[in-house]
Amino acid sequence: MRALDVRSDPAEDEGGSTRESSRGGRVLTADHLFVASIVAVLVPIVVATIRAARSGWMPVGDNAYFLIRSRDVLTENHPLLGTWTSASQNTDTNFNNPGPMMFDLLAIPSKLGGGMGLGVGVAVLNGLSVIGIALMARRRGGPVLGVAAMAVCALLASSLGSELLYDPWQPHSLLLPFLFGLTCVWSLVAGDVTALPWALGVG
Repeated sequence: MRALDVRSDPAEDEGGSTRESSRGGRVLTADHLFVASIVAVLVPIVVATIRAARSGWMPVGDNAYFLIRSRDVLTENHPLLGTWTSASQNTDTNFNNPGPMMFDLLAIPSKLGGGMGLGVGVAVLNGLSVIGIALMARRRGGPVLGVAAMAVCALLASSLGSELLYDPWQPHSLLLPFLFGLTCVWSLVAGDVTALPWALGVG
């Protein structure tokens, strides 16, 4: 008894391959756009920091306080609290922000590079936050949502201005990390347990 030939028509096979390859092409294009959007947000941070280094930028005022306390990390004056808050002016008691993690994160670049090292450390922190936001958004909604998240980051960065992309003052330097923290919490609420350590670390 002859076996029944159940192979599909060659034309159908060819059409299926074409659809598959075209589908693969669309995914590849979306991924390329996703990567390009990340680079587009990172480039202004890098360029602004390089320009600051070439112009001899140094932290002054409140920014210099971050340099001093970051260099105190792992010394006899190791910071155990965050920065002093101006809310203390309304009371008889001095208040500090609860955590010194900002000083800890900026300790190495501040000790190695001095004032400009502090700026580089903040720029790196912002850059890593941008990448984290992109990856978390991509996990939630694919490359398209990742690109949309990068558009939000670009708008936020442009509203700050280039000189604040490496500025250590907390109202400026923690905006992108805070947005990263929000995306981590969003992923965690959506059931992505891999976001838990990142949410705890950023929070």
